Amino acid sequence: THTLNTQIQLPQSSQIYDLWSDTIIGTGNSFTASVPANDSRMYFYGSSSEVASFRKKIRETLPIPARSILIDP
Repeated sequence: THTLNTQIQLPQSSQIYDLWSDTIIGTGNSFTASVPANDSRMYFYGSSSEVASFRKKIRETLPIPARSILIDP
């Protein structure tokens, strides 16, 4: 099984949020995305307040069963 490991450059230092795992994966100008074969990832980046606002909106708008899979940090 292959895993794609790729460096993603951001326009400015940001907090990076992995939507699928509901995890802040780091802060900086870049990060390494590790994506296993036949899988996908979705990331959001911004200031810590923008990421917090985004996470709140996601939790408020997801259907109840989907919310149960999110891990509350």
